[in-house]
Amino acid sequence: MIAGFGFQKSVTERSFNDLKNKFMLKYNVSLVATTSEKSKTKAFVNFARKNNFKIISISHKDLTGVKTITQSDKSKKYKDIDCFCEAVALIAAGENAKIIQKREISYDRLATIAIAEYK
Repeated sequence: MIAGFGFQKSVTERSFNDLKNKFMLKYNVSLVATTSEKSKTKAFVNFARKNNFKIISISHKDLTGVKTITQSDKSKKYKDIDCFCEAVALIAAGENAKIIQKREISYDRLATIAIAEYK
């Protein structure tokens, strides 16, 4: 299982840990993904390292046109994508992937997660 993440610049490790505890443990996630530009964010890198998650970096251009379950006004406005975290999860999981946990938002509203299953 792969967790796709979207997040704001002000995100904290606590934001990611909230989503891990609520969703990632349930699905036994071992890989985390976001776009290349976000993958170097300190809080994200620290979260992945402390939890032994491998980071998969996705090119933002690869997200264009990906069909997602959820429609997010913020994703559409700022990234021109229907749902950033779902698109990231699907691309990272590869061909024939499917969303098994649609977009959820961290307690502080700074991060989103979606989980995809790969074949």
